Amino acid sequence: MTEELLGAAADRSAPEGVRDNLDKIHQEEGYEVPGNLNEEMMLAFTAMTS
Repeated sequence: MTEELLGAAADRSAPEGVRDNLDKIHQEEGYEVPGNLNEEMMLAFTAMTS
């Protein structure tokens, strides 16, 4: 990676970057979010077999 890309990644992972993008980080649309360990294991198994 170039220094420019590393700097940009560092800016986004800084506390201020997380604060400014919190709505994007917690956006669950389009993702399957398991409610418990059983659901998580089923999602993992499905992903491994497809």
